[in-house]
Amino acid sequence: MIQNSNTTSLKKLNNEALIRKESIEISRSKPVVIVKHNRRYTTDQLQKALTAIKFGMPIAKASRAYNIPASTIRDHMKGNKRRVGRPSELTRAEQNVISDTFSQILSWGYELDYFEIRKIIKNYLDMNGKTVERFRNNYPGRDFVTSFMTRNNLRNRQAKNTLPSRPTRKMKAIKLAIDKECEYISDFYLRLEAVGDIERENLFNFGEIIIPIDPNMREVIYYRGTRKIELVKDHIKNSTHVSVMICGSATGEWLPPFVCYKSPHLCPSWTLGGPLGTIYSNTELGWFNMNTFQQWFECILLAYTKDRPGKKLVIGDSISSHFSPHLVQLARQNSVCFACLSRKAFNLMQPLDHIFKSCETAWKAILKGLDYTSTEIIDKKENQSQNHH
Repeated sequence: MIQNSNTTSLKKLNNEALIRKESIEISRSKPVVIVKHNRRYTTDQLQKALTAIKFGMPIAKASRAYNIPASTIRDHMKGNKRRVGRPSELTRAEQNVISDTFSQILSWGYELDYFEIRKIIKNYLDMNGKTVERFRNNYPGRDFVTSFMTRNNLRNRQAKNTLPSRPTRKMKAIKLAIDKECEYISDFYLRLEAVGDIERENLFNFGEIIIPIDPNMREVIYYRGTRKIELVKDHIKNSTHVSVMICGSATGEWLPPFVCYKSPHLCPSWTLGGPLGTIYSNTELGWFNMNTFQQWFECILLAYTKDRPGKKLVIGDSISSHFSPHLVQLARQNSVCFACLSRKAFNLMQPLDHIFKSCETAWKAILKGLDYTSTEIIDKKENQSQNHH
């Protein structure tokens, strides 16, 4: 009897296991499928339903008669014509402004990549006081940029390198580089011809010059492979450089410089002793960003050129993230066109680098003779005679 009871219990357990296995296989073989229903009505049917409702037909009866959901009829009656899918974080008007800005920047010959597009959108949101919760620090993600490019007819293409990486192709690489530089220069002059005739006094060239201000920074000779080379000094300045925006016209007229310090705050003593009309500002990293570049454009360039007749052409570097939608709008209103110097031939086409090369050399010689051990500032008038040279 004990043996029969054991066999019957084993049979029951096996049957239960088989039933569970079959149920698991059945559940796996029949996954849940969500069926997406497309629109089952035409635009004419929707218009007939709206017309019938205007003449007194109830919404529920019109929904059954024309096979249209009642919620759809209510949305069209209230004017809430929503699109399918998640709504965008930017309104259609904001997207049009940003897309128009990108089109203008590309027409000036500037290059855009994912990071610069994200940076322009981020600065645009910050300047308008808008915060998007889904954007980390108001920086849009790569997926948003991709969908934005798709909606606004922008495409991402791989740029080809100018020089091959193998040293065995040195002569071929040099020839290819020269051909590419000539091609970039030719494209630059073709864009200038498209602008039209420009008077000499309306032709400007700007450039950002980096001036070191730390007298303790020196270049020394040491053994190859040494990672950390340090000079023991009593004091090291927190700010290591100053960015200066220089701009001049083809007639030899120099506009006042725009000085940008690397500091969270602008000290009043830093604004003393400069050239007449100089504007001072500060950024966290000491480089020009969208806000400081727009400030230079409004306070210096437009202030000196807005009353001049005719088009104004401004030639400068190739940093497209400096241009904000507001700056592009001001440039159009005041007939100002920008022309981008190609990054591949920037050293050949930027005359300001060669003009101020001697000034940078003289300034480094002045710094080499200084050995400050306190927080005293460098007096601009102390070496006035040397600065003129």
